[in-house]
Amino acid sequence: MIINRLGVDPQRDVAEPAEDISASLEKSPVLVAELGNESVETIPNSLQTRLGAPVLHKLGAGSTRLVSIRADSQESSTVRRPQNTPETQSPHTDGCFMASPPTVVALYCSSPAASGGESVLVDGARLLEECTAELAPHELSALFRDDAYEIARGDQVLRRAVLVTERAGGPPRVGLYFSSHEFNTVDVHPDARRGFDLLARLSRDPSYQQNLDLRAGECLIFVNSRILHGRRSWRDSETAVRHFQRGWYAAHRSRVSAGVSADDLTPRAREKLLAAAGGDG
Repeated sequence: MIINRLGVDPQRDVAEPAEDISASLEKSPVLVAELGNESVETIPNSLQTRLGAPVLHKLGAGSTRLVSIRADSQESSTVRRPQNTPETQSPHTDGCFMASPPTVVALYCSSPAASGGESVLVDGARLLEECTAELAPHELSALFRDDAYEIARGDQVLRRAVLVTERAGGPPRVGLYFSSHEFNTVDVHPDARRGFDLLARLSRDPSYQQNLDLRAGECLIFVNSRILHGRRSWRDSETAVRHFQRGWYAAHRSRVSAGVSADDLTPRAREKLLAAAGGDG
């Protein structure tokens, strides 16, 4: 997996870094942008300018543009939320509770942990290659079912597909909407069980993962339906407290393509995947 790096000069016209970011994500679905030491107050506007309209996070009875991720967050909730604990979170797609998850996810590092807390990335193209090799056609098709699995956390519940044909110009694309980490519960349709379990096993396999240790002022930006992401557990100290901020963005599909392009797969995997999706390849 290629991770591009991009320095963003805050003195430049805002349209220029936006074009740089979208162009970079078209070449590689993962980017680290060096935003510098922007304040907590300016980060939401800065990212919105560069990535498009924000997709709001639901937190309890309210919603917010940006979620603070740190172990000492003081949120009064009976629901165990990943942003309030330093524990490991397995790789997943963000926003699977929503009918239309965000196109782009941004994780801005205000300050890293004393130890641990690395971001974990898994390339969806590699997962789809493996799924097409190991699953029978009917097992692969089951992942495209609208009721492939139900995901739940607190009062957020949605039954959805794992794989979705993304509507865009150019080569066919398949979006990966997989979430089965330590803070959710899932109920998987029997027909989709083998494929779902395969994705869970592969995404937790270190040989499929790439670790990334962000520094203060760096922002990890990635295509949500192409890249699964998680994190390692971490430890804070009196002088180093891990604090990340997460934003979701509905980047325009004409500028940032969702999902895995069929052109990124081998001919055999492409043919089998598109047949499972009901396409003609």
